[in-house]
Amino acid sequence: MEPSTDTTSQYFKGIQKLALVTREEMHELWKKAKKGDRLAKQRIMEANLRLVVPIAKKYHRQGIDFMDLVEEGNLGLMHSIDKFEPSKGYRFSTYSSYWIEQSIRRAVEETSKTIRIPPHAWEALRKWLKMWEKMHVKLGRDPSLAEMARAMHWTARQVRGVLDAAEAAKGMGSFDAPIDSGDDNITVEDMIAETTAQSPENLIGVLKLHDELHQALREIGDR
Repeated sequence: MEPSTDTTSQYFKGIQKLALVTREEMHELWKKAKKGDRLAKQRIMEANLRLVVPIAKKYHRQGIDFMDLVEEGNLGLMHSIDKFEPSKGYRFSTYSSYWIEQSIRRAVEETSKTIRIPPHAWEALRKWLKMWEKMHVKLGRDPSLAEMARAMHWTARQVRGVLDAAEAAKGMGSFDAPIDSGDDNITVEDMIAETTAQSPENLIGVLKLHDELHQALREIGDR
């Protein structure tokens, strides 16, 4: 994700062409901006776009296109303009750099939430959920892990595999977050959409991860 594309070069040239603002002009712009003048805010924004680029460069190897990092940084810059209070005597460049970096870092962290799990693990999870529904109807209650494993003819190792997949899904924090299962733009919600559970968030409860895991493994054994 090197910052060397034509689009990036054009962006650099564009911000370099923006007229610099003197200290006196900036003082007047801040007075107007704090009264809600949008044009003044825009001019402050343009005058400080240069602050974003060096911060974005620090993160350009983090799996996000460089210009996307710049865009995130610009959002942080905009936020800092809304929050900044010139009367407190802080340097705006120092103040805004914090918000620029926070915005970029948040985007990088969101991207890193992609969970890399083998496709067969997700397929096993889907089969498990389908069987769970059948067993739930048959028994009139939630089946235990041991009952599920026997119905599917699974070993303890296979049970552990599906539990690991479920735990990974849980750790993602959001069921609309992407998973790396070999297909583009697949989410946990997509993977379990064929079930009739009320919501994807019921997944962990359906599997009874914590309450029954040890009991199930004892009952099943390593067959």
